[in-house]
Amino acid sequence: MRTMRTMRTIFLFVVIFILIAVVMPTDSQAATTVTVTISATPSWVAITNTNSTVYVVPTSITTTSDTTPVSAGATPSTTAGYFTLASQSTVATNVSIWAVNFSGGSVWTLSDSAVPGSAIAGMYAGIVSGTFNTVIKASPGSVLKSLAANVNGSVNSASQTWHLKVMVPTTFQDGAAKVTTITLSAVAS
Repeated sequence: MRTMRTMRTIFLFVVIFILIAVVMPTDSQAATTVTVTISATPSWVAITNTNSTVYVVPTSITTTSDTTPVSAGATPSTTAGYFTLASQSTVATNVSIWAVNFSGGSVWTLSDSAVPGSAIAGMYAGIVSGTFNTVIKASPGSVLKSLAANVNGSVNSASQTWHLKVMVPTTFQDGAAKVTTITLSAVAS
């Protein structure tokens, strides 16, 4: 009898064990790891400008190398849309424009009001045909144009044309060739 009782007890334990194994999930059925995907689009500001080198001649500004002397008090300019400012930014940008004094022999100082004088030159930029309403100063601050970017995070290919006018000094101190550099700088708006 004792063997029979022992057999029943063993049988009962086996049945209970099987029921527990079937009803209760095992460790192999539970997830032990999960993942999280993170995406981020960086705020990216980048611009280009073409034409990059120009020459001031008596009545205009051109890309062709020309050493024809410019007259005192002349106001040469480019045609409308002469330069193309392009944005590869992923955000909207504001573009500042400024320049440095003209070097070469006696310096031509760049006027913050674009009014020429003795050895003082002025420069204007414009984005609308026939108008020159942005004074190019000797320090950052003048905003040439706000370029809207693609807010979906794609690289933007927006562009803006602009043109330039130089107010030549009213008198010169020497006949040396003069050179200045205009800088365009973009920041997220």
